[in-house]
Amino acid sequence: MYDEEDPSTMIPILDGGTEGVLIVFITTTQEIYHDNLVTGFKGQSRIIVPRKTACYECSLDMQTKPTTFPICTIANTPRLPEHCIEWASVIQWPKIFPDTKIDGDDPQHIKWLLDTATIRANEFNINGVTYSLTQGVVKNIIPAIASTNAIIAASCANEAFKLLSNCAETIDNYMMYAGDSGVYTYTFQLDKKPNCTVCGSSHIKIEIDPRKTLEDLIDLLIDMPG
Repeated sequence: MYDEEDPSTMIPILDGGTEGVLIVFITTTQEIYHDNLVTGFKGQSRIIVPRKTACYECSLDMQTKPTTFPICTIANTPRLPEHCIEWASVIQWPKIFPDTKIDGDDPQHIKWLLDTATIRANEFNINGVTYSLTQGVVKNIIPAIASTNAIIAASCANEAFKLLSNCAETIDNYMMYAGDSGVYTYTFQLDKKPNCTVCGSSHIKIEIDPRKTLEDLIDLLIDMPG
């Protein structure tokens, strides 16, 4: 993938965040992306070769969806501390503070939600409403698991070493890990989507009034099926 006699032909670039790290290896002929993600007890490690393998957009439907609760359960039959917190934030907060949006980083907001959810929980004999859980539900925080981070980090280091040294083939092209019910990994080839708007060859023709604004175009794209 690069000239072993000239190390300058391989340039790694790191772009990290709280949930994962994107490593970009730039050679004289090809960019190679190593993407990884950790979500609680689950994680992934994958190799993306632009125009050759599935891109990030191709796998969006595989991503973990945010946890939601039925409004009827929240309002009438709460069973979990999360239900009580949702009741406080979704139902009670708009009634008491109709013109104020909840700030998950404001201690006063979280304290009010905690007190309100605790009262609700006591009415239904539910335990477990805490400050950290309240903030986690409001901000949709997924706890970081050290073992998951370690496994995905090891995969990152391993794939980076293979890319830099040419000692072995990289994964082809998607490795998923699930640790919520044991230790399970599975590597498979994620296929490109033919109709992918990023890496696919298909195109979409859109007709729009030239007097429309950019915001109108964005709304149109959001409302389009698929």
